[in-house]
Amino acid sequence: VNIVTRSPTGEYGLDGRVTVGEDGRFDFGAGVDIPLGENAGAVLSFLHQERDGFGTNVYTGETFGDIDNDALFGRVAWEASDTFHASLSFDYSQQGGTSTHTILNNFNPSAVSPLGVPLPPDLGDDRSSDLSLNFSSIDPVHDGEVKGANLTLDWELGATTLKSITAYRELEQFDTNDFDSSGYVFYDHSF
Repeated sequence: VNIVTRSPTGEYGLDGRVTVGEDGRFDFGAGVDIPLGENAGAVLSFLHQERDGFGTNVYTGETFGDIDNDALFGRVAWEASDTFHASLSFDYSQQGGTSTHTILNNFNPSAVSPLGVPLPPDLGDDRSSDLSLNFSSIDPVHDGEVKGANLTLDWELGATTLKSITAYRELEQFDTNDFDSSGYVFYDHSF
């Protein structure tokens, strides 16, 4: 996958979009393009996404699958000459919400776990025909932060181009998952 972010156009511009939908969905995005003289420009974009979860824990009433994200992107580009170009970009995103909604669809009481230990015989009791309900034993957390910057310098030297790409990226994330989707603390995971 190759994602190419927007570069400044050199002309003033503004765009935006709003999406509203079921389960409290609300997305808002906006971007602005600003010329900085004849040979430079900047672009700045913002995105907000939110949605209520679609799964409910039968024990705690907590919602699973909530989304609450924000992202910011900016780039400044400079064409110093016909042969030298520079671009500095940055991005920041914050992801919040709750863990993915998982359910136990089927259970074989004579099965053993991948670790070779027998499963609790009543593990299959934690099921419902209502697919919006889960029996998870975790506190549903989805929390992440990503930030980075990139400097790209291009020199055209006749038949050759010399390019320098310097970048920094940082990621912090904490998620909880309950892979057995039961009240047992069996395949609970956090990272």
